Amino acid sequence: MSDSPSPLISAHEVTKVYHRGRPDEVRAVDGVSMSVARGEALVLQGPSGSGKTSLLSLVACMSRPTSGRVVVDGRDVARVGEEMLADIRRKRFGFIFQQFHLIPELSVVDNVLLPLFPLPVGWTEMRRRADAVLAALDLTGK
Repeated sequence: MSDSPSPLISAHEVTKVYHRGRPDEVRAVDGVSMSVARGEALVLQGPSGSGKTSLLSLVACMSRPTSGRVVVDGRDVARVGEEMLADIRRKRFGFIFQQFHLIPELSVVDNVLLPLFPLPVGWTEMRRRADAVLAALDLTGK
């Protein structure tokens, strides 16, 4: 028996195929296995189109593998429902997207507040958190 803790994230022979069975089928990730220990920093690099974003999307529970397993904090995420996946994403991951994904009709503070609504905190605490983030980024009043 090993004394080392289980990895925070692991992928086991993960494959992701887009447009499966169609002429434009793309095998973006093909049999990848990896693990990330708690507190470990990892760099994923490769040329454009090599599957980096697809692999990150799989291990961050934003998409499901075509085959293989992704385990986050001991839980096989392929075996949980959408509500549990949302909870895992909310509690375990932070995302910085290449595109902003802002809602143009909302103010800056409303865009910052939006992801806080599922949390079990009141309006005053949500607003305090949003104001603190905006102040830290020198975006107060934008």
